Amino acid sequence: MSAFATSALRARLAEARRTRREAPFAFTLEPEGGGSLVIGFMDAFATEPDGSVLIVDYKSDRLEGAEPADLVDRDYATQRIVYALAALRDGAPRVEVAYCFLERPGEPVTQAFLAADEPALAEQLAGLARGVLEARYEVTPKPHRDLCGDCPGRGSLCSWPEEVTLSTELQLRH
Repeated sequence: MSAFATSALRARLAEARRTRREAPFAFTLEPEGGGSLVIGFMDAFATEPDGSVLIVDYKSDRLEGAEPADLVDRDYATQRIVYALAALRDGAPRVEVAYCFLERPGEPVTQAFLAADEPALAEQLAGLARGVLEARYEVTPKPHRDLCGDCPGRGSLCSWPEEVTLSTELQLRH
């Protein structure tokens, strides 16, 4: 992994005041406390010399010709919001979330957030969680194996037949 060893991202981690691997986090969905708890772990959490936070998430996804930024936007947008909120709610004045794909470690996908972004991020996350919080579990209009393959309700609760939910082709409900 010489590309990562010589990368600017690795240098930032090395220069940080404090770096933690597998850093746990927990915060409530509602900023004033109470309600649903959001918990998880970050691959790397670094406090930089200026007090800002750098969060690095290492990804082993196969890019298969896709641009890393497109993959992050498609598959990890919610995770990025959660990581940013975790750091901002912990008091960081600024947080940068970086995704480092093992296939292209010298080209991280990064996005920075300021403390002023916290209310908008919290609203986005609350909107994404609304269905679960209201116990609405709607069946997807586009079933496929990547989405449905490990769903615990697939065999007994889903209105789609198993050959559709396990298909590699997207099925569209009319």
